[in-house]
Order: sequence, then C-alpha cells, then structure tokens
Amino acid sequence: MNPDTPLLRLPSEGLGSDSWTLRLEAAGSLTEAAIGRIGHMVHLLAKVASHGGFPAARCAPPSARMEIGPAHLEARNILVFDVDGSGCDLRGFELLRGMAERLVRNDVRIEAIALESKSMAQGGRLQLEPTDDTEYEAYPALSGLIRFPLAREPLDDTKSRRALVDLVTPVRKNEVDRLDEWLRPWFQLLEAGAFALPVGLPSETESIAGATTLFDEQAIEVSINRFQASECAWNVLANMIDACWPDARWVSQLTIE
Repeated sequence: MNPDTPLLRLPSEGLGSDSWTLRLEAAGSLTEAAIGRIGHMVHLLAKVASHGGFPAARCAPPSARMEIGPAHLEARNILVFDVDGSGCDLRGFELLRGMAERLVRNDVRIEAIALESKSMAQGGRLQLEPTDDTEYEAYPALSGLIRFPLAREPLDDTKSRRALVDLVTPVRKNEVDRLDEWLRPWFQLLEAGAFALPVGLPSETESIAGATTLFDEQAIEVSINRFQASECAWNVLANMIDACWPDARWVSQLTIE
C-alpha cells in the first residue's frame, strides 16, 4: 500500500441498490477550493455510474443509477455526501481513490474514503489498492449483460489507444454526437487519474483524452492520445457504450486496440 494513496473502506455486503454516506477525510482543513474539487470528482463518478459504467453483477448497464447530494462538512477536514444508488457495483468507488490521490497536485491530501450503508449495521472492509495481480478484482468488471462482442487486439509499445465501435447500420451524425456526449465523463475520469493504478500513482501519470469521431461508414472511433492507465478502464467504457443505446441493438462489435 502506497502511503500517499487514500485508504478505501466499502460496506462488507456490497449491495448495489441502497443509500449510503460517503466520507472523505483530509490530512488538514479543507478550503472552499478543495471542497469544490472534491465535489466535482464525486459528481463525475456518479455521472459515469448513471451512464452504465459500473453496473452490479445481475444488472444491465442501462439500468444502473447513482445520485449524489450536496457536500457538507462534518469537521474541518471531513467532507460528507449522501449517495443513492440502484444497480451499481461498489467497486466503482475505487475510481474515486485514484482521483483523490491526484489532488496532492493541488496541495490537498485525502487520507481516507469510506462508504457506509444507511440501512445496514456499520462496518466495512478495507479495499486493497489495485496491483498487477489484483487490478481485475479491484476495478469494476465488464458486465456479462452487454449486448455485443468485445475483441481485444494485441498491444504494441505505443501509448496512444483507441476503441472502434462497429454499428449494425451505417453511422449517422447524431449517433456520433450522442456517443461523444455520453462518453465524455469517461474521458474526464481517465484524465483525472481514476484508472492510473497500478501503472503509476495518479499524481505521477498523465492520460490524455482524444476524441469520439466517425471512423468509416459503419464505425465510430474513440481515441486516447496517451493511455497511462489500467486495462480495466476499457471495461467501464464498454459498459457505457452498451448503456448509450438502451432500447435497441445498435452495436455489432467493440474492438479495443
């Protein structure tokens, strides 16, 4: 465990539909600027959850939802949020740990993050930070209910990456625009260091987003200019792509290159 990485405690029984209290404890008093930065990343996480990024095991990505209430100070160094969720994999809060560590760039050191159920007895389990051996258990999984096949091409040494979204019918501009807007929170998570571990500390790595653009008449390209992150980031992307078109089978295949 890196001493600069916040401790993360989740409920012992990871129910995906519940109401929780989320506490973030800093090493010192929190300024208004720090509270604003923390609030931004917490609400960004909720948006990714509501866009299907980390659904619970038996929940299809389009069904997942998360809502975050306003922040309030419990103490000078403890910020609290009310969280309501439905069909969410609580491992999604691992992404919050990565973003919280990145705040040391702004002279904010988060020491601990705890998610506590409002409906169950207090308690919880410490989550070990992702390593080369544990990242696929630590981060949210690829949903078993996505409605298209996922192919992964062999990796080379380049830091630029992309995903090709093949559609069932020829691509229309409104479909590119919809996917671009839908995936924007994922790009923001990536750039905020949410998936940096175990490649490196979020404060020391730098992923740079690309764009969502037309690739050819049948496919949309999702590009990343610099990818310094866990391969598990693609699981969240694939889940979100499935949730983007909840009422029809628009996607024929997703290829990660």
